[in-house]
Amino acid sequence: MKALSKRIAAASLMSFALFSLVLSAQAEVVPGKARYLSAADKLLSLMQGKGQSEMPRQSDPTVAPLFAVLSDVKGTFGEEPVEAKDMGDLFDVCGKSNEIATRYAMAGIERLKPLAGDIPRMTIELRKLQEESAVLYQDELVGFQAFAVTCAAQQVAPMNTRLTSLKPEELTTVRRAGAMQMRTGVFQMIAGGLMSEADTRLKLENRLKMLTALADNIDSLASVLPENMRSILAQSGLAGAKTVDPALKSANDKIVEGVVKHRECVGICAL
Repeated sequence: MKALSKRIAAASLMSFALFSLVLSAQAEVVPGKARYLSAADKLLSLMQGKGQSEMPRQSDPTVAPLFAVLSDVKGTFGEEPVEAKDMGDLFDVCGKSNEIATRYAMAGIERLKPLAGDIPRMTIELRKLQEESAVLYQDELVGFQAFAVTCAAQQVAPMNTRLTSLKPEELTTVRRAGAMQMRTGVFQMIAGGLMSEADTRLKLENRLKMLTALADNIDSLASVLPENMRSILAQSGLAGAKTVDPALKSANDKIVEGVVKHRECVGICAL
């Protein structure tokens, strides 16, 4: 399931990107940070030692409240955009969300330990494992993937502010690489969402949730992408629109509209 791999990789890239730019930033409290991290740590503790088929399920009433907190965008970030001074807390929250999503995507990885010396076979089996987990835990994963979209969108403005405030000598190799990985991560996230439109192994409601999150944040996300990247995404979205389920068409069209819109390429986009 290439779409899942793209979305997980995208979240990881953007966590690194944010970390690379937050090294000297002063953190203020993201409103729901403490609540979010507490719920995340409780869920992570429940994952310890669990096999691929034993991970916590959203349908379990004893853990459902944790999933509710961990997918609550408004309750976590509040009504106001995250500012550059809040990037430390943004990293904490988004990094924890990505950690949980990765745990679900890699559930059962222990079974691959005997293949540690055979990299080609390990790579094939790891992809199979991710595909299995993506379908098995799609109800759990989609909430974290949609949350990751908002995390990415929240990062754009403060990262651009941070970048433009740096003196030329302060734009280090690490910081430049982080910003460029942010751009790659956003591209992979949108591409993965568009690719998942036609994957009938995923419930329609889950595909809709992911696409809606992308559509709602597309203006911010697309602003970090140069024209060549946006063109690729537009072609993918236009091709998908021909066969997409009617329930997904509105979100698909909004994503396409967002990536084709002309915008000035500055900040992260221009690196």
